[in-house]
Amino acid sequence: MSSPAITRPDAPVDPPDDEAGPGSPELEPAVPEGKVVEPGAVEPELEPSPTAVALPPVESTGPEEAELVVALVDDPKPEASTLQPATKASRDTNVESLEPLDILGIVWRRAPAVHVCCGADEARRVGDACHSTKGERCSWNQTDGLLGSDDVSLRAWIQASRPLAQVNIAIPLLLGEMLAFAEGLRLDLGLLLVAHAFGVLDQLFIVWANDVADEEADRANPSPTLFSGGSRVLPEGKLQRSQLARAAAVAAVAMLGLSVYAATALDRPATPLVWGLAVLLLWVYSFPPARLSYRGAGAFTQAFGVMIVLPLLGFYLQIGNLFGFPWAALIPCALLGLASNITTALPDHPADEATGKATWPVRYGPARARKHSLQLIALAAVATPLVLPDLPQAGWAAIEVVPILLVLINGRALARADATDRAACLRFVILNGVAINVTVLGWIIALALRPPFGWGW
Repeated sequence: MSSPAITRPDAPVDPPDDEAGPGSPELEPAVPEGKVVEPGAVEPELEPSPTAVALPPVESTGPEEAELVVALVDDPKPEASTLQPATKASRDTNVESLEPLDILGIVWRRAPAVHVCCGADEARRVGDACHSTKGERCSWNQTDGLLGSDDVSLRAWIQASRPLAQVNIAIPLLLGEMLAFAEGLRLDLGLLLVAHAFGVLDQLFIVWANDVADEEADRANPSPTLFSGGSRVLPEGKLQRSQLARAAAVAAVAMLGLSVYAATALDRPATPLVWGLAVLLLWVYSFPPARLSYRGAGAFTQAFGVMIVLPLLGFYLQIGNLFGFPWAALIPCALLGLASNITTALPDHPADEATGKATWPVRYGPARARKHSLQLIALAAVATPLVLPDLPQAGWAAIEVVPILLVLINGRALARADATDRAACLRFVILNGVAINVTVLGWIIALALRPPFGWGW
């Protein structure tokens, strides 16, 4: 397919001060009106003062050939005018502030981010443009700043942060705090805020670092969900890998700073050890050489980090030690952590299998994995007495009934909730998630309502 020619419009010339002043009649436009310049052609007579930077031609696989964006710069006054494409893609084209580019000793300028929608199979960089076939807005950020250039929207960073994932951090922390409260301790609001600030930073560190580690698997996943498949900012071209890596490092450092503050100012000396454990668990879960999530041990690693470490942290920050912690309560917590990891891996089964990521559904098959997730949730629910040993039996039954009912409902979808049936799979994942969180929230509410001397008093 032939590439479209690029037509340069008139570009007014600002003459140097030592040659002519404004309005001099001897000056002619650097490029004659209507002159057609083939891509790659060299024009010896073209002066570098008014420069035209043309993007390389792109072969289109769509019904229309995409037109290229030409940024015209009048140097030394870098005010850009843009020749917009005439196609429908012009609505998705954005040429922003210009940055210098030195080519053969001549300082040119180019747009740091251009959004173009055209017919390529996969978002790819061509010159200063990122091209996508699905009509989606995509971007390429050339700057290497900590969080990207000014054109990176806040929405992209919110998407990368996956706010819904905070539920997986905040609820286990709150469970540990309520276990401390049930010991007769009045909750310290300041320590509670420190715990949940640590949780927010931990979540950001986890999701940003996981996006970097799982980029290949996420790109291979054609049907992500709100709960799986990563944040999608890398496959969609909204952020760069280097930006997420730096942001994850910043979150880890901020988490360390908060841990040191808790150790020195709040007399919680073990908090930096928890920080080190959090960083280590993420590293061995997602990154080489261990990369446990790809070797079949990811479910156990996540269950330990989320449903054992976090409740212990919430308890420790409130009391200052682990004396009196009900260790048996960690058994149903660990079961729910395993069920959660298996559940969120179900929609990603095809992509994980294609990329060699040995998740629980890949190792045991999606049908058996769905059955295992339901069994784990049911076992955790009926293990409520390990968390609330002095709660009357009626209280145990009130907590257990809802998750057991959801397990029974989901059991009817075991045969058809495969990843190929996206709607059925998503319903299964949502109901499992509700059952898991309802169980933990039932424990939290019962602990919050516990009388000072126990339910049996």
